[in-house]
Amino acid sequence: MGGAASNEKVLPCHVLIVGGGFAATMAAITAAEAGADVIMVVKGEVGASGSSARAGGVIAASLYHPEVDALAAPDDIATHIDDTLRVGCGLCSNGHVRALAEDAPIGIRELQRHGVPFSKTENGQLYLLQLPGNTRPRGCSVVGGGPTLMEILRDRLEELGVQLLENTAVTRLLTKDGNVVGARTQSVSGQTSCTIWCGATVLATGGATGLFATVSGDNRNTGDGLALGYEAGAELANLEFVEFTLVYKIRGRVLAMAGLAPFLSRGCTLVNRHGERFMEQYYPPDVLERAGRPEMLRAVLQETQKGRSPVCIECSALSQSVWEEFERSQGQSILRKIRDAGADYRSEPIEVVPAQHSVLAGLVTDANAATRIQGLWAAGECATGVHGAARLSGNGLSACLVFGRKAGRNAALFALDRANMSRAPIEFVDGSCGDEAAQPYQGRLDSLREEISALAEDALGVVRDPSRLRAAKARFREIRVSATGAAPPNGSLASLQVAHLAMLGELMAEAALQRKESRGLHFRTDSASTNETWRKWLVVRKSPGSGMPIWSYHSELSPAEV
Repeated sequence: MGGAASNEKVLPCHVLIVGGGFAATMAAITAAEAGADVIMVVKGEVGASGSSARAGGVIAASLYHPEVDALAAPDDIATHIDDTLRVGCGLCSNGHVRALAEDAPIGIRELQRHGVPFSKTENGQLYLLQLPGNTRPRGCSVVGGGPTLMEILRDRLEELGVQLLENTAVTRLLTKDGNVVGARTQSVSGQTSCTIWCGATVLATGGATGLFATVSGDNRNTGDGLALGYEAGAELANLEFVEFTLVYKIRGRVLAMAGLAPFLSRGCTLVNRHGERFMEQYYPPDVLERAGRPEMLRAVLQETQKGRSPVCIECSALSQSVWEEFERSQGQSILRKIRDAGADYRSEPIEVVPAQHSVLAGLVTDANAATRIQGLWAAGECATGVHGAARLSGNGLSACLVFGRKAGRNAALFALDRANMSRAPIEFVDGSCGDEAAQPYQGRLDSLREEISALAEDALGVVRDPSRLRAAKARFREIRVSATGAAPPNGSLASLQVAHLAMLGELMAEAALQRKESRGLHFRTDSASTNETWRKWLVVRKSPGSGMPIWSYHSELSPAEV
């Protein structure tokens, strides 16, 4: 048992939001508009850190405009659902997918209400892009991309009086009778700490891109929300699936930014070192028409293996009107960065290379974003359910929009109903992360981060080899135990983040070992085919007694809805 130290700041609120990206801001805005007092704890700064601020700002929603383009095939919610399920390779939760497809158009209207500008046609309709893997044009493009989106939402947070605790991290969740009722925080500087009591908590800290060395987003995303939820007793699922994309490499430098969808959806093509369009060599027309990230990555890897790299994106065929719309919509968020790096995207091919895009693992929630732990919700890349074994282009931001709003609204209703709840006594969640006695790490934490990235790149990439997975799992475990001993309350945030990454790496390696098949983007060296007996989720939760992981299999997707 324990509580806040007598000299420590204590803050009460209805809803605590952990994170500062798109999902977190939507949750905070929706909760505040529902009448809740909201505190938002952000490890960086809202609008300036995390993957959302680096995103291209294209959101998938079924908004068919026949009066704009009579040649476009009609779109509807059912088609959006079908595309998502197909790309997810049999592991999407039907309830989550339906919720996303039904609510994404509503969410787009909400963003417009908040003042978010979208690219539009001359007659004022939304300009819809046909994103990779989507069989219909449904990509709504924010003018100015992720930076503009987050800047406008930050302004809305301030208008609503949401209290922002920036450059501050949650170090553990607080529970009473197994329910989440608050959190401990520590400033990034390590000089201040705080206890927050709340009626409901939303985890929306992004994923664990920091596991890998080459990423499209922010490598400072260390899976904190996943680890915090797991330590509090929530379930994690789909840990074995990692999404990769193609990013730009210019003058030998990889640009950590949005993938190729903004170019491909406007008619650019992939070519090999000989200038040849190669996708047609690998896929028949019906597959090519709906090709998404998995198909593109497989083809690019094969071209590389055959000595026909570098692979490039080639844009010389785009019309002047398309370029004008592209510049208006994403000139600052995408094109300027490529231009500043030294590439003339209009006239020269731009090299592209594989990079880690997101970890598809997440906390298990129902279609209303609630975990099985009372008082705890999750959204964005902290939650799983929508994407399955691979993610449909445009659905990443759609999931943040839809489930961020659901998490904020439902957390607010829950908290307001419990406004008079007792806030003491409080039981601290065990932060030991495992079964061994942790010994503080005496070396350099940055060297451990580098080793974690090397292990992930070697074992958790597209190709999965059992022997490498076993070796990586063992080393992840050793790193996790060492770093945990130097984590808060007596150690540093840097140690805690290393411990979080190592714990997730260990669980991901174990999940990949258990899934004895190839599915989605991943190829298993000892089992090259997809086996339909593995059309199920691998779910893990922490034993409340020993702290050891308890694994289970669920063929009913999602298990939180059973």
